[in-house]
Amino acid sequence: MRSLSDFHVHTQYSKNGHAKGSIEEVVLAAREAGLTEVLISDHGPGHFLFGIHRSQLPEIRREIDRLNGVYEDIDVLMGLESNVMSYRGSIDLEPEDLAYLDRLSVGFHYGIMPRDLWSFFLFMILNPLSKLIPPLRAYVTRENTNALVRIVKRYRPTIITHPGSKVPLDIRSLARVCGEFGTALEINSSHGDLNDEGICIALKEDVKFSLGSDAHSPRRVGDLTYSIEALSRLGVAPERLINRTKKEDQ
Repeated sequence: MRSLSDFHVHTQYSKNGHAKGSIEEVVLAAREAGLTEVLISDHGPGHFLFGIHRSQLPEIRREIDRLNGVYEDIDVLMGLESNVMSYRGSIDLEPEDLAYLDRLSVGFHYGIMPRDLWSFFLFMILNPLSKLIPPLRAYVTRENTNALVRIVKRYRPTIITHPGSKVPLDIRSLARVCGEFGTALEINSSHGDLNDEGICIALKEDVKFSLGSDAHSPRRVGDLTYSIEALSRLGVAPERLINRTKKEDQ
């Protein structure tokens, strides 16, 4: 099986040199890789190191619309990799921001300032401590999962990015809610999350998966090797993906 979509790609709009390449350079790389669909997923504005400036959203939208008019053999989608900003279930986008997007991705990231003291304590202190104090692990896992569950129910994102990469999660509970609300769990080819164990757990629920390279330069666009190999090892059917796919021999 081969994926014709890459649903996690960054561009130079992710600030401080976090990613290289213009949107058009990414699109050209995607076409060269044989893709027919690419999702631009720069970091949301709540990421103080790498996030886009909110004022750039109209500019990004115009550029993507222009490119869709130029390149008819590929669908260029506008997304953002939004950040979890509080354990109450808020992200770093407002309703007027969401109106620009074709797809919404959400994930936990360091490099944000949580919006309330309790969220700061949970994310910045208890999560790291849980690696050293095993009894904390179950508690932070539950709270991390509940934060994403609230976001899924409130915002109906298309994708939860690299689940389990930054903080521990109850994948089974998250997958159950994501399946109910039509949100996919990403198998990220850069972070290696979901891993095999997480994929097997999620497969027990009616949830779909998204494949993304998490490319930070045009040369890595479409590099879904880890994701495809994981699917092959575990015998995951193409019907469980939101990506466009084709058989290798076609």
